[in-house]
Amino acid sequence: MAGAAIVVLSRGAFAGSNGGYIVPAAVVLLGALLLAAEHIFIKILAMSDRPLVTLAHANFFGALIILLPALLTWRSSGPINAALLCLGPLAILGQYLNIRGYMSASVSLLAPIGYTSLVFAALWGWLFFAQLPTLAVISGCLVIAIGGTVLAVSRK
Repeated sequence: MAGAAIVVLSRGAFAGSNGGYIVPAAVVLLGALLLAAEHIFIKILAMSDRPLVTLAHANFFGALIILLPALLTWRSSGPINAALLCLGPLAILGQYLNIRGYMSASVSLLAPIGYTSLVFAALWGWLFFAQLPTLAVISGCLVIAIGGTVLAVSRK
């Protein structure tokens, strides 16, 4: 969490006094809570089901939950649709790999490794959007990488 805090705070989050970050931060915190619950459910399912069965359950029920809001608000066209079409297979592959991981290791070991998404986000931002990572972002990424490594090595 320290690495994530370094990255977020270095990018100006919570710098203003207007409180404009409170609602988005609360939404992301709720999202993190729900993702943590998802990890527990995936671990439970991974102990008894094959990965593709777990993947089918997660995506089928997720699609049912989001169907009505999606139908009511969908307004994209053109190149945006191509990007959206790429998102689905990438997300499903990511879910499949997470399920495989949870089949063989504990949630407490794997969840902190998920923070590496910040490292990859910084890398992709640099490669695709010319967003140069600041020294603080690099420091935060290093803290995340070191923390994940320490956790993985200490569990042997």
